Order: sequence, then C-alpha cells, then structure tokens
Amino acid sequence: AVPFLVVIPILASSTEQSLAIPLLLALLKTALAFTILLTAGRYLLRPLFHEVAAARSAELFTLTVLLVSLVAAWLTHALGLSLALGAFLAGMMLSETEYRHQIETDIRPFRDVLLGLFFVMVGMQLDLALLPSLWPWIALLVIGLVFGKGVLIFALTRLLGHPPKTAIRTGLVLAHGGEFGFALLALALQTGLLSSQASQPILVAAVMSMLIAPILVRHSNTLAQKFCPDKKIISSAQAEGIAQALQSTGDHVIICGFGRVGRNMAGFLRDEDLAYVGLDLDPLRVKEAWDDGQAVYYGDAARRDILLAAGLARARALVISFDDAHKTLNILQVARSLRKDIPILVRARDDANLHQFLRAGATEVVPETLEASLMLATQLLLLLDIPAEKIADCTRAVRRNRYLLINEKIY
Repeated sequence: AVPFLVVIPILASSTEQSLAIPLLLALLKTALAFTILLTAGRYLLRPLFHEVAAARSAELFTLTVLLVSLVAAWLTHALGLSLALGAFLAGMMLSETEYRHQIETDIRPFRDVLLGLFFVMVGMQLDLALLPSLWPWIALLVIGLVFGKGVLIFALTRLLGHPPKTAIRTGLVLAHGGEFGFALLALALQTGLLSSQASQPILVAAVMSMLIAPILVRHSNTLAQKFCPDKKIISSAQAEGIAQALQSTGDHVIICGFGRVGRNMAGFLRDEDLAYVGLDLDPLRVKEAWDDGQAVYYGDAARRDILLAAGLARARALVISFDDAHKTLNILQVARSLRKDIPILVRARDDANLHQFLRAGATEVVPETLEASLMLATQLLLLLDIPAEKIADCTRAVRRNRYLLINEKIY
C-alpha cells in the first residue's frame, strides 16, 4: 500500500498522456527522501534521543518525537510527495532506535485520539442518501475486495513457503479492508483523483468488509480445515489398530493433547507407576513420545471412535490439556456423551469459559492464570519475608474455595 502514497498524487496532478516521466521523478524523490531520512535516523536520531532521554523530561521526549515526525512530513511535502509518506518514513526511523518502546508508549494517546478523529472524518464523508441506489455496486465491491485481497495474501503466503492451511487462514484473517485503505481513499479525495460521489461505494464497501472481519477471523480455522484437511486423518482401520494395541490396557488415564502440559501430566503419572494413553494430532510430538517409549497415538480426541479405541470405557480419568477452548469443548461433549461417570479434568487459560465447560460435563477446570498468580504471589511474599506457613495457608484457602475436588479430597 505504501507505493500508492507516491502514485496517487502523481495520477491526480499529471496532465500528460504518458505517466512514465512523472512516475520516474516521484520515484527519484522518494529515494532521495528515504536516503536523507535514513541517514539522519542512523547518525542523528540516536544521539539526539540519548541527550533528550538524559534530560529526564517526559514532555521534551514527546515533543522531540512529534518534531521528528513533522520534519519528515515537511521534507516529503517539499519534494512534492504526500505528508502521509513522510509520517510513514518517520515511523520507520523511530522504530530503528533503542527508544522505540518508550516512543510507542508516549504517542499512544495521540494515536488513539487522532485515529478516532480520522474515523469521524471518514464517517462524515458518507452520503446516506446515495446508498440505496448504490447497493449492487457496494455488494460487488465487498465481494471483490474480500476475495481479491484474500487470494493475493494467500498467494504471497505460499510464496514465502508456508503450508496451504496457514496461507488460507492468513488470507481469511487479513481479507478485509484496513485503516491504510481509508488513508489512501482520503488522499485520493484530497488530491481530486476521486470525486466524492465516486468514493461512496468504495468507502461503504471498506466499512462493510471490516464489519464481516470478526466472522472471518472466528471461522478461519474451520474454513481452512475444510478446504485443506490434515493429510494424516485417522481412518476407521487405524482406530481399530489403536484399539487392538490398547485392548489389554485398563484403569488408565487418557491425556488429550501431548504438548508441554500433557507431557508434564504424563511425567507425574509415570512417577506414580500409573498407566496413561496420550492422543495428539501433531505427528512430531507423537514420534518423540514413541521414541521415548510412551503410549501416545496420533488421533483426533474429538472423534467418538478414537476415544473408544483409546479405552474410554475402561479409563480411570480423562484430562484435556489443549489451550483451544473450542477444541476442548468438542472433546468434552463427545467424551461425556460416551461415558457419564468418568472424571474429566480440563485445562483453561482463565475462567472465561468456566461455566461453559462445567455445564458440558467437566469435573474440574484448572485456569492457568489462577495458578500463575498463586505462584507469583508465593514468590513475592517469600521475598518480603512473610512466613512460609502463612503463605501456604493463604494459597490453600484460595484453592479450597476454587477447586471442589481439592476441598473434598484434601481439606
């Protein structure tokens, strides 16, 4: 999108039949601006910000950032280029310094306010009276924008060497119009390249694409799986093979997901000489576990036949260690429909899906955020010389109130 910041003013101002010479001049001006700003950024910005930071004045630091941005915008404007291009180049310069994180924090209030004003300006340009007569064009533009941008991003992602499934998911997530598109549209209106009436369907189409963006993001994994299913899908024959291998296994624990959490669970079970069976869809994890002599199988734990093949009817407990709430809920519902009495422990990032998991049949839900906060609090209180016994009492009280099983079995 950045080259359009150079091309749009040229297209709007050029009256010549051939655009080659104006475009070449614009390219040379852009290269000159880039060279000047890059050189200044490398040899002037670092010592400048070092002196400003040494003054320990937050106001001076923020004013210096704004000054650099204004100077860069003025330079590109003086060369006949857009102000937006100068601001973009200023951002590139500032991001190369060791003060980038502080700069980002200091300008966040300006960004939020100006971004809000920018979208207010975009909304004010809409002429609602024209929309009923333009809806066919708007629909075509929305379809063309989402489909065209999605296909383009898919192709670029594939060219970068990513697998098709990742490329589809990336294309869906980034298929909608973005803020930069509004900036280009505003530039085209400002330079007279587009009339206000001609910009209406484009503006509405960009807004509509942003409205459907959450739907595309939410279902990107599902759609990617549908268009590009995993090659190593467990067949019924393979499920029977798992069942035959585990036909003598009983009173065991089924671990759904053999990532870091699943491996840690398996380590505790192995130390206590308790049998377990792992299920995972990552072939590398399965191979590593097999090489280590562990009973871990490649299989989708959300499938009824796979859970039955893993010995769900004879299992002592089921642990779901995935951090994907949707996948966890699917496994939970399938497992509970097959066996009502089996204890099911669920890992969760936080309590956002707690009630949903409990309604689906989870015996207990363990949130990572709670356990992490308890451990951080323990370490902090130890550093503050609080007696270890008192700390243990506090953490026990929290767990007693949070976990039903711990309350029943231990306390």
